[in-house]
Amino acid sequence: MPDQSASLDRPMKAPAIVIAKGATAGEAFVTVAWSCLNHLAHNEAVFLSTRDPEALHQLRVAARRLRSDFSVFRPVWRMDPAGGRLKADLRARALPFGTLRDLDVLLESVFHEETAASDPALRAMREQLIREQAVASEQAASNLESVAWKRLVSELTHWVQQGSWSRAKKNPARDRSAKYQARRSLGRLRDRVDSLGTDLAERTPAERHQVRIEGKKLRYGAEFLGSLYPKKTLEHDALIVALQSMQEHLGTLNDLATARTYWSRTLLPEPSFIAEAEAAHLSAAVVARAEVLDVPPFWE
Repeated sequence: MPDQSASLDRPMKAPAIVIAKGATAGEAFVTVAWSCLNHLAHNEAVFLSTRDPEALHQLRVAARRLRSDFSVFRPVWRMDPAGGRLKADLRARALPFGTLRDLDVLLESVFHEETAASDPALRAMREQLIREQAVASEQAASNLESVAWKRLVSELTHWVQQGSWSRAKKNPARDRSAKYQARRSLGRLRDRVDSLGTDLAERTPAERHQVRIEGKKLRYGAEFLGSLYPKKTLEHDALIVALQSMQEHLGTLNDLATARTYWSRTLLPEPSFIAEAEAAHLSAAVVARAEVLDVPPFWE
């Protein structure tokens, strides 16, 4: 349920997570899951009350963080088939919320009011996007108020606490130390950013998007587990900063690809600033990825 200490008038960012010293992987998995579920519930309540787009954005962040929790601690629950189903269902039901976020970004950037004023076709496109934004906002609210969404959140909450993975007498992965799982999962994700991001400038948009996804999982995993390494805060913080930079630039590249699609609907020549921005952010993403790999792994 929503955090009663936070104002229900305002969106809430993800709170810091502290894993108890000596925690098992199963205990760490649950600690992170509860934080993500609380983050999700708070912003769901705010969005339904205010329609604040930032609240829906934070809800999507909470859902992604929860799915990353599932990924980082997969060995803990993989013996329980309900876990895979719930993770997939969460992704499917949260995916449509991205439409509203894309429209918000387009209206604040490429189709900003000042930009659109320069041409009748751009004004028409902006007006169309505003209509689509209103529809998407109401659809998001309807989805959050649906029986299917409420059932999913209820099932997730129950499963985290009572799933068969937690009740099994023998579950070695669950009972290992959280630090053991950190070494395995964070190391694997770092390797993915390394291998998938090789020759990043030559990759397709879809391939670069996959690098962004793996980088996001690594960042969330580092945020989940950083408290277990109090003597490695410099390395931890440097990794988070580098991952945030890589994520920002790769995310902007994704936004530019979406903007290019919408711009083509105006039948106007593509403005030069789209290609210029694309080149600048791609170059910056390459640098940021190198900085990620330069940071010594704090979990080793």
